[in-house]
Amino acid sequence: RNMGSCYRRTGQLDKALHVLEVAWQIYQKSGVVNSPEAASIMRHRGVVEMQQGKLSDAKATLQKAYSIYEACGTENGNEAASNLQYLGDVLFLSGELEEAKKALELSWANCKFSKLERSPDAAEVLWRLGRLQVILGQYGLGMEQLQQARALFETAGMGATSENAAVIRWIGIAHYQMQAFDAAMACYDESARKLEALGMTYSMLSAELIANIGSVYTSTNRLGEAKEMFEKAVEIHHKIGTHNSFQAAAAQRHLGEIQIVEGSLESGVATFQDTWERLEKCGSTATVEACKVLYNWSRALRTLDMIDAAWEKFHLAWKTLMAGRMMTSSFAVELRSTMINEIGSRFRVLEEDGVEVTCQTVAMVLAKLGLHEFTAQHVEEVVLLTQSHGKDAVSTYQAFLDWVFATD
Repeated sequence: RNMGSCYRRTGQLDKALHVLEVAWQIYQKSGVVNSPEAASIMRHRGVVEMQQGKLSDAKATLQKAYSIYEACGTENGNEAASNLQYLGDVLFLSGELEEAKKALELSWANCKFSKLERSPDAAEVLWRLGRLQVILGQYGLGMEQLQQARALFETAGMGATSENAAVIRWIGIAHYQMQAFDAAMACYDESARKLEALGMTYSMLSAELIANIGSVYTSTNRLGEAKEMFEKAVEIHHKIGTHNSFQAAAAQRHLGEIQIVEGSLESGVATFQDTWERLEKCGSTATVEACKVLYNWSRALRTLDMIDAAWEKFHLAWKTLMAGRMMTSSFAVELRSTMINEIGSRFRVLEEDGVEVTCQTVAMVLAKLGLHEFTAQHVEEVVLLTQSHGKDAVSTYQAFLDWVFATD
């Protein structure tokens, strides 16, 4: 187990997984699988699988580890709390935000039970809760929890650790979401310096950080520098063996978006195709990130007049977003709003092609979107709006938009 942990910390994930599997087989043969030590092996294994981007495997492994802690009566201990933190990470990355919140709140309850609210263990929970609030659009609360976690780490003499570097990175992300780009870059630079001092220039955290810097450059219209950052992030993922991870796919998706802006449509489509295959390999196709890939992929295909393929990708993105478990994410809300405008455009395109927009036409399009519950009355309202406003209908489908938002 300790050897597996060392391999994991030095980025040798395949070796770590192999050693931990051997350790688990030894415990199985000895008949003592319901022990804190066996649970610890499963916990470490789940963390390795998460770092490899195997989110489905990691989720199952960490859930199994927690069931072992429960079976041996140690579910309120520090190791069980740590297991819940990592389970929260996996659920977070998978887009299961409510489930992630439950896992983290249970971990926080463990900290309080053990009277560790001012400990580094509490900081680990707090920064994850803060990160979740940022994703949910609660930037003020998220920033407060992240700052509290940073203070706890520094008070405990852990200011120069990778954990604190991760916290500072997420404070930067909160600034970025509030469009405070200079403040975001200051945090990213500080986090990068800490990682460099730790010899972690080539690590998952470093690759994520570089991609964050690329996002700032994109938002400030420095596309050349942004492209370099995303290419560097993808390169690091290849070097450390995490090229099929969720994080690598996110960096590559940004690269594809820049290729589209540059006019390299074929290259962008190829990049989105490759990114989607990476998401399939790591079991991350039911996430907001996957929806972003599909949506941008569909836009590129449409520009290339590959309409059927474009509609297929768009439809899959919409169905995934409407699955429900990720709709509380601010990122999902933003993407959904963009896609709803696209739905309106679909009706407008039909009109421009000389197709009369009737109840049957609207029902057909809605059926393709999987919105079978749309009532006849609502269909009539959309048709009337279309016929009343002609080609400006894309901006006047208020009844349609209201219904979609009301049925989240």
